[in-house]
Amino acid sequence: MKTNLRAFVLASAAVLVAAAATIPAVAETSATLKVPFNFTVYGRTFPAGEYAVVRSTNLSSLRLQNKNSSEGYSWVTGPSDTKRDRVVLRFSGENHALESVQYGTVISPRLDKRSKEKESVVPIEVGGR
Repeated sequence: MKTNLRAFVLASAAVLVAAAATIPAVAETSATLKVPFNFTVYGRTFPAGEYAVVRSTNLSSLRLQNKNSSEGYSWVTGPSDTKRDRVVLRFSGENHALESVQYGTVISPRLDKRSKEKESVVPIEVGGR
């Protein structure tokens, strides 16, 4: 009885390993944007420079990554109201608070909730493609 149980467990493990090996890795697409000013994300300051916006192929997440360091943020995405075929970073306020990251038909959640309360905010867009 112990031999049969051991054989069953080993066979099950082998099937799981084989199944995992056939699942394709999630591919990503990315675009590089140059942000000409310092900006903030969740109150943290990021320097001006080149940033990669990486979108998972299944359109479920976006990542903003500084090209010269390991600094970055990731977000779960939702559908965008606008169907732009480009990448857009939206900023607002004097400290250039990042409001959203859009890649084609997907967009991050609203990132700087405080900027919505300011009536004099003029969004600044940095776009690519």
